[in-house]
Amino acid sequence: MGGEKLTGTESNVLLELVRRQRESDKSIAERLGMAPSNFAVVKRRLIEKGVLLEQIRVNMQRVGQAQVAAFIWLEYNRAVRAALREKMSRIRSGMPVAYTFGTSDWSLNVDYFSSFEDAENSRLHLAEQLQDFAADISAYTWKTLPMSHLVTCTFMGRLVEHALMRQVSKAEMAPASTGGECELPESPGNIPSLNSTEKKVLVAMRRFPSLRKSEIAVKVGIKQSSLSEVFGQLQKKGVINYVRTIDPTKLPGLEVATFAWIDLTQPMLGEQGAKLMETLVDTTPQVFKLYYTKTFALMNCYFHSLEKAETSHLKLLEIFGDNIKSFNFKVVPCAHLSTEYTPYFLEQLFDVHFTPPGTPI
Repeated sequence: MGGEKLTGTESNVLLELVRRQRESDKSIAERLGMAPSNFAVVKRRLIEKGVLLEQIRVNMQRVGQAQVAAFIWLEYNRAVRAALREKMSRIRSGMPVAYTFGTSDWSLNVDYFSSFEDAENSRLHLAEQLQDFAADISAYTWKTLPMSHLVTCTFMGRLVEHALMRQVSKAEMAPASTGGECELPESPGNIPSLNSTEKKVLVAMRRFPSLRKSEIAVKVGIKQSSLSEVFGQLQKKGVINYVRTIDPTKLPGLEVATFAWIDLTQPMLGEQGAKLMETLVDTTPQVFKLYYTKTFALMNCYFHSLEKAETSHLKLLEIFGDNIKSFNFKVVPCAHLSTEYTPYFLEQLFDVHFTPPGTPI
């Protein structure tokens, strides 16, 4: 059942860390009435338990080379055997996969491409590779969407609050560039250009997430002081920001994750569409990630029980009603769900590759 139990102090620290992304650890410690040294100990415990993650988030709406997003849903008739898992890993290494949600019999890839042509070539390549395993595959869906239509939201603090306190707060649908939770489509004139060094730094950060800045500077071939300047420029351009995020499967008490894939017959237009998505989020405090356009929605949620997950399932059907063209709903035990982040998509988008000895590509 979810992750390790948290103490009251750990719960309070975790909630404040993810709620107050722009505040320093010192400021949050003062807000909680804790000594900085005690706060640091609690924070370290949360990281060791795997529930708290400190990451650099790339705002894909600010990366001009990312023109198309793709979602690939695969289900298998039985648990994936080792040979097939290895084969799929090799196939994925040739695709710009940003991350994969998966279990032993299901996976969901999120990919980014520079064009619909590149996306279609990858789709055809994947379909060809999967022919050898056709008997093992029970469902296969590929969806491509222009980044100019896609909204991506991540609701961290709200989910933590609901999971730990059983409270429901208003969702913040503000842009990520202003400290909000949503990556919104940008007009072409607002998308910053990136020089070659900035691209290399982005790829290196993704390729080697555990390295210190000094080590990344060596990989890129620049001085550490120059690397700090590049980091500053990328932050100023809104391409990256530091975030304190969570692994929902490690939150105590959460039993199941759900993934709802919804294609709509008629587009959600104007204010009506915006209000519909707000209603969807407001009535689902368990939502962690939401991707949507006018004709598509993909929602990832985490629940305390299977019963609660099924209630959400029925609520989705009620909200979208007769406008549903197709609907996939996957329920996964949190203990069986993994999320794998990969470097491939930035390497391929920028055509920048790092291949140190012994590193599989």
